[in-house]
Parts: sequence; structure tokens; C-alpha cells
Amino acid sequence: MNIQGLISLLIVSIVCVEGRLRSSEKILFTGDSSNIGIPKLSHLFREATDSRRNEEVTIDTSKITHIKADYYLRDLGIINRDIIASECRINMNPKYRSILTPYCAQVLTNLLQYNANDVIRVKIEESLMALFKSKEDLSHFQFYDFGSILDPIECLLSYQEFGQIVLSMKFVEAQVEQVLRVTQGDTINTFSDSFALTIPLHGELQCKLGKSKTCIRSNATSKGSTYKLFDS
Repeated sequence: MNIQGLISLLIVSIVCVEGRLRSSEKILFTGDSSNIGIPKLSHLFREATDSRRNEEVTIDTSKITHIKADYYLRDLGIINRDIIASECRINMNPKYRSILTPYCAQVLTNLLQYNANDVIRVKIEESLMALFKSKEDLSHFQFYDFGSILDPIECLLSYQEFGQIVLSMKFVEAQVEQVLRVTQGDTINTFSDSFALTIPLHGELQCKLGKSKTCIRSNATSKGSTYKLFDS
């Protein structure tokens, strides 16, 4: 079924505590089988635990008559993460510096599709962005701000030097609790679990020279290199 119907955004104020943005009962998104669809939700609780009895419950999806899903914001934080933005390259030419450039168009495309393949995550992301926009002390955060990625950058590698370009990203990370209430006839089972959802803020392309966890001799290439004369 296509998504339609009401989306609940019941947001209360956020308090910053020791660098974390802590929250109490904030419903980011509420949906049920009328606006999400039973097939879309059914996979969420196949291996879930009944939160009331703390034991595994087998659900016969063919007998489900209704599902309600609530998503609560439990914690927010800002995290940093490096994303590979070029191949790992080594310069094997003793006469020239090897020029390393990013494939930023590919990285940017991947980031813009960060949560796009999951309808529920898209709705939660929209709720979080609306939350930040509505709070004066958080409104300066800009999501999906990739303007600086379009700035040209090149790294110059000396002879036998390793190098790789990374996209140094900053994200908002939300800890979300999912509570499902599944109705089968006269029986209602409640399931809950948690997951992390990240939303990109902004990033900067940076040169990382030398070996790293993602750039070692076994995956370094020198094929197809372009070169620049050493400074005299």
C-alpha cells in the first residue's frame, strides 16, 4: 500500500547535556497498517521479543488485522565519520608527483540517498530535521550541506608515497526506539527495539597521505596516474 494518512509529530523541547541532546518522550513518527501497510511492517517483528513477557513470540502475518508503530527519540548526538572519496593510490614514478583527485560526484550521490530506500527512516529523518528547525538553539544546523564538496581538490604524492582522499563528514545521530503493537484477532503483542539513524550535516574533502586502514599496499594502484613535476 502507498503511504498516506496522518503522521504524528509530537515534539517537546530538547536539553543539551554534556554534548548530547537528550530527550524524554518524543514521538517522531506514528504509523499504522492503514498508512504504512502490513507487508512493509511485518519484517520488523519477525524475530522481535515480546516486551511484556521477554520471550520470543511467533507471528503469523496472515492473521494480522492491525499494526501500530511508534518511533520515539531517545538520544541525539553529533558524530564525525570519514568516508572514502577516492581510490588508494601509490606513486611509482621517481621523476614526478602523482596527482590524486576525488570521485566526489559518486560520494555526493550516495550521501543524498542515505535513508532514501527506507520509507520509515525517511519519515523519521523529516521529523528530526523539522525538530532542529523549530528550536532556536538548533536552527543553525544545516542538513545535507554539500557545497564545499564541489570545491576542487587534488593531492600530490611523492615517490612511493601512499595517498587517499576522504570526505570528513559530520552527522546527526539519533537513537530511536521502535514500539510495535500487533493485533491478531483478540490478541495484541507489543514489541520494542532500538536502532541508530544518521543524517548528514556537512563534509570536507581532505588528503590523507601515507598508509591507513583503507589504503595499504595490497589495494593501492598506480595505474592511470597523472603527474606533475616536482617543484624546482
